[in-house]
Amino acid sequence: MPEHNWSAYEEALKANPVLAKMMISGVVYSLGDWIAQCYEGKPIFEFDRARMFRSGLVGFTLHGSLSHYYYHICEVNEVLNLMN
Repeated sequence: MPEHNWSAYEEALKANPVLAKMMISGVVYSLGDWIAQCYEGKPIFEFDRARMFRSGLVGFTLHGSLSHYYYHICEVNEVLNLMN
């Protein structure tokens, strides 16, 4: 990965970490669904776009934001456990 892409990603995480994680999750979920459809035997460019969109939407709206808060809660619990 080119260094400037990584730097831009790190800056996006600093500026708005939840949105950055939501965007990454949406893209990865969409690509994952496209790969799954190709594996199921669909031609590369004849895939179910609505299904891919729904999968990306789930990654964007649910996984990206929920995983951010889940890991934040886990980190807080770890700190609290270390303090006791």
